[in-house]
Amino acid sequence: MATKNGSKAAAPAKEVAPTIEAPVQAPDPIATAYNAIPYQSKPFAQSTPEQLAAMAKLFGLTPAPIATARVLEIGCSAGGNIIPLAVRFPGVKAVGVDISSVEIEQGQAQLRELGIKNCELVCADISKAVDQLKGPFDYIICHGVFSWVPDSVRHAIMDVARTRLAPDGVAYISYNVYPGWKFREVIRDMMMFHAGNLEEPVQRLGQAKAILEYIKGITAEQSTYGKMLRDEAAIVSRVSDDYLQHEHLSHNNKPMYFREFVQLAAEHKMAYLGEAYLSDMAPQRLGGQVYETLSKLSAGNILATEQYMDFFTNRTFRQTLLVHQDAAARINRALGPASLKDMAFSTVLAADATFKPVPGQAPLGKFGDTAGRSIAVNAALPLAMIQTLVEARPYPVTFDDLARLSRAKVPQLEGAPAQALTDALGTELLNLMLQNMVRVHLEPPAPPVSRDKPEASPLARVQARQGQNWATSVLHVPVGISPGHQAVLSVLDGTRDIPALEEELKARFKDGRLTAQRGNERITDDAQLGQLAGAFVRQALVELRQLGLLI
Repeated sequence: MATKNGSKAAAPAKEVAPTIEAPVQAPDPIATAYNAIPYQSKPFAQSTPEQLAAMAKLFGLTPAPIATARVLEIGCSAGGNIIPLAVRFPGVKAVGVDISSVEIEQGQAQLRELGIKNCELVCADISKAVDQLKGPFDYIICHGVFSWVPDSVRHAIMDVARTRLAPDGVAYISYNVYPGWKFREVIRDMMMFHAGNLEEPVQRLGQAKAILEYIKGITAEQSTYGKMLRDEAAIVSRVSDDYLQHEHLSHNNKPMYFREFVQLAAEHKMAYLGEAYLSDMAPQRLGGQVYETLSKLSAGNILATEQYMDFFTNRTFRQTLLVHQDAAARINRALGPASLKDMAFSTVLAADATFKPVPGQAPLGKFGDTAGRSIAVNAALPLAMIQTLVEARPYPVTFDDLARLSRAKVPQLEGAPAQALTDALGTELLNLMLQNMVRVHLEPPAPPVSRDKPEASPLARVQARQGQNWATSVLHVPVGISPGHQAVLSVLDGTRDIPALEEELKARFKDGRLTAQRGNERITDDAQLGQLAGAFVRQALVELRQLGLLI
């Protein structure tokens, strides 16, 4: 999950005092690699301040309000993870630091197009700019950096967390971990042995891909090692060029055991809060027998539990949340339904179209997600709850609305005590959160309402105009968009009604910006193009809502 080997900064803005007084000369090997092959800068939902705050609140802390938070991202690339935050929350003060001048310039250009004044992106090496960062920051994000920088930079990142994080702040740091990376290192070492002496990044990437293809084609070796080698090479070969370059061919890639990371954090007066997702801290998902054994081995020590889980699951990657040691004494990990009362929830589940319920028999419903996982539901209340979440997808539903709408779907719940319903819903939600089938929200985006002049998020409109094949949803995730989506999305600024949108699409069909064909023959008839544009707009609006791009 590499993103950066150094650090990133922010673009000067009138309303946010510059946090770094002057650009710092970047280390040549790191900067050269990122400038030659820029990292595709995307949002990461697990790293948002909202997710960090939700986890802190679940564990009994009082994180800063998101809408007015000060946020620092170390290794911000072109701002794909921090710009959406500044767009959505005008009261946020966001700063991004990155070592790549190319990527920082890309992000600054997007900020200018959006007219955003509450976000800075600055090119700098974080290890040389620590003293110039003006804190405190309520949330510090460092995604895809920590494992891919020298030890001095790792210590600098921890120093930033210690000295620039607000007393009640939360820091997010992702990193590669053992034991999962033990064998993956063999693949990296092989690529580096074959291509690591090539200085030009594009040439090095090409040779690394060549040796991967050769490994995949080795069929004579039937040993366990041979199979593992081919399987791992196949996994690595499927990643994008920018990921391969900055994850596996980075000048630095230093995984560590979880216990080593926690020890390093402690040396810098930082303490373990948890992981970005509750499901990554759930030993229950390993099965009852393993859970019991793990409980005995760790004797209730959360750090021992987490390390054993890494051993048992061969974990390769962690997304860890840290707080100041002074705040650690206030952490309460005894979760219960009451912990969820002020939150909202969205789901990745969808109804299983092949399931046909049998009256009077369980299961009552079946649902699945894009990862191929499925869940059977055997009781009326959880069925009503999941149906409500699925109907709202991808937009979240508040706990109170979820209780009200679920009750309405189950007639036998009429007159049931409110507290009993709250407890039951909370228990079901926690179970789904532990399986990472439900996501929690503190500042849920409101779903779009039917209106004459539909509107998309300003960031998504800019991304569509730039020709990207993906856009950032209001839930801070990248979603794929087609050229047709781009055409509609780029003009959904809230000023055009449906007929005007249809005319715009019709014009694009006529001038060739969009292609309208029947078989191999291009459609040119005005009436037919009008009908096609109308159907096209209506379908696109449905799909853009499902993608979470409408506001």
